[in-house]
Amino acid sequence: AGLYSETTLTVSVYSNASPGVYYVKGTINYFDEKQTIYVPVAILGYTRASVQAVWGSPSSPQLVAPGDNNVPITLIIDNQGNVEMSNASLLLTSTYPIKFMQNYLNIGYLPPGQPIEVTTYASVYPNATTGVYQVPAQIQYFSGKEVISTFITVPIVGYETFSVSSVWGSTSSPLTAAPGQTNLPLTFIVRNLGDVNALNVSLYVSSSEFPIQFTQNSLMIGIV
Repeated sequence: AGLYSETTLTVSVYSNASPGVYYVKGTINYFDEKQTIYVPVAILGYTRASVQAVWGSPSSPQLVAPGDNNVPITLIIDNQGNVEMSNASLLLTSTYPIKFMQNYLNIGYLPPGQPIEVTTYASVYPNATTGVYQVPAQIQYFSGKEVISTFITVPIVGYETFSVSSVWGSTSSPLTAAPGQTNLPLTFIVRNLGDVNALNVSLYVSSSEFPIQFTQNSLMIGIV
């Protein structure tokens, strides 16, 4: 009498339970007697999470523009609840104008208040317009039946625009062209006036555009 004894059971909590204090019915058997008891059990934990996106990484962010391919994107998952989320994974949905290279990212443990970063790659549709998009995603955790549906804010604010000028000869050794001359070198100067690199850039010209006739009508430039 006056003392107590501890005993531990392994239990699970229903996924659809709400936070609160529940009274679990039980029976204590002693001697030849039985006593019905109601044990208060507190379920006060809750889960809530959000996901943010940064092209590149938080320490080295970058801008992207329509048509960019296989750009690294860092997803920052923040557990805003008060319990650790175990067996967590992030399910991504490719939807206009973003196409993710992976649809499933394993996270593992998500401690409350300690954002976790995971990096994958994504491409932007060429016909996308600049803006900020909300991309749907899901966070699975615990047994995998528990799911948080959320949206990832993804900015697409970069752009590319070009100007092209020309000089006979080269910029360091310019020439003067006259009617009737043949096989003269003509240098094109391609400038990217946007704020992101343009990849796989090519320049196409008409093979014969009065008063000039070109020996080739395409030039591969690369990155501008």
